[in-house]
This record gives sequence, structure tokens and C-alpha cells, in this order.
Amino acid sequence: NHIKSVLRLLLHCDLSVIFSSVKITRVLSGDFSEKSDSLGRSSNFFDTIFKSLPDAIMYANSEMIIQSANQACKSTFGDVELVGKSIKDFFMSINFNGNIENLFSSVNSNPTEDIAYKLEGSSDLRILKASSMIACGMFVMSCRNVTQSHRYNTLILEEKQNSDKLLSTILPP
Repeated sequence: NHIKSVLRLLLHCDLSVIFSSVKITRVLSGDFSEKSDSLGRSSNFFDTIFKSLPDAIMYANSEMIIQSANQACKSTFGDVELVGKSIKDFFMSINFNGNIENLFSSVNSNPTEDIAYKLEGSSDLRILKASSMIACGMFVMSCRNVTQSHRYNTLILEEKQNSDKLLSTILPP
């Protein structure tokens, strides 16, 4: 019964993730022997996860030069080549607005900031929830596009203000 539920859960996983794990592939092929495989994960597995995450994630070396950026960076920041550029220069450019300095100065406390990004050559303004940290000696920046929820919250607030104004004209003080 336990095996059936585990297999049912595996049906919901992306095939590339399943086949990137040596341990899962071995078990699915019928090899149930206990072999130690460096924490059960290969670097290929982590690379696959990194590239397919929905948040835009990039990491930079100690000189703040971007070493890698996942696929979500293209959909978030447009067709900008990030690898090899300064992460600080990229985020401090005129395309960004918000408390960006905090993301670079308070890295040890894993700061999170709402920042705005204007796509180059467009009037499209994106609201991002950005967070930074140091992991394994690398500076890691993660950005989640929260534009839709920001727009919904703004719309709800405007509607509430309109309804309050309308009620105040109808109801006595």
C-alpha cells in the first residue's frame, strides 16, 4: 500500500527530475541494493532543480560577477545576458526601484525587499519580491514576480476606499 502511494506521487513529478536521480532510476529498474551515492543526489540533479525553479535565481562569486542564472531570469528580466556581468551593477541600474541597497548590505540576515523592475524598451513594470543570501561562499539573489497579487491588492484597496466613500455619503455620521 505504501509503495502504491509513493508511485502515485511519482506520477505527478516531471520526468527529467525523476530520471536525474540515480537512486530513483535504480529503484524503478528493480535494483533495491543499498549503495551510498554522495548524499543521494548528483550535481546533475541540483542543476536540473536550479534551472527549472519558477523564481528567478542567480548567483555570483566573491567579486559579485554572475556565474549562473536560471531560465526564470529570462522571463522575469527579459532577454538580458546576465552571466559574466556584475550583479550589483545590474540591480542598481535605472531599471530597478526600491530598497535595493539593503539586499547587498544586509546579506547575513537574508533580507527580503519588494522592488520594481521596468522591462527595458517597454512600459511593463514588474513588482518583484527579492531576497539575497550567502550560500557556499556565493552571493545568491532570488526574485519572485508578485505583480499580479500586487495589482489585485491595489484594486481591492481602491474598491474598499470607493465603497467607504459611498457609504459615508449615505449613512449619517
